[in-house]
Amino acid sequence: MHVGEVYSVLQGLRGTELVEDARLFGADPVTGQRGQAVQRLVIEPHALVFSYEHQVLVEGA
Repeated sequence: MHVGEVYSVLQGLRGTELVEDARLFGADPVTGQRGQAVQRLVIEPHALVFSYEHQVLVEGA
């Protein structure tokens, strides 16, 4: 998964004018430990991908 894919999905949401920043972090849901921001997460075959502790900031114009 590439951060560009995240931008694409967010930018496609109705009412979205601009996505200024998006970041990907690998995380261990058992320990809660989050890694550094990366441009790309390598997803192994048959791996389960799920979101974990979203942090979203929305600013109105």
